[in-house]
Amino acid sequence: MKDGAYADTNGDGVVNVGDSIVYNFTVTNTGNVTVSNLTIDDAVIGVTGLVVTPSILHLVQ
Repeated sequence: MKDGAYADTNGDGVVNVGDSIVYNFTVTNTGNVTVSNLTIDDAVIGVTGLVVTPSILHLVQ
C-alpha cells in the first residue's frame, strides 16, 4: 500500500514549486515463507530499488 501527504516546505500555506509529497509504503508478507532483500519500484513517482526496512519479513502467523 502507498499513501502520500503534501509537505509545505517553506510553511507559507500555499502550494509552490519546491514543496513536496511524502510517500509511505506499507509492505506485508502474506505468504507462508520468510522473505528478505525486498525493494520497491514505483514508476508513477520515479522510485527504483527503494530498500524495505526491516529487510526481513517473517511469515504472518
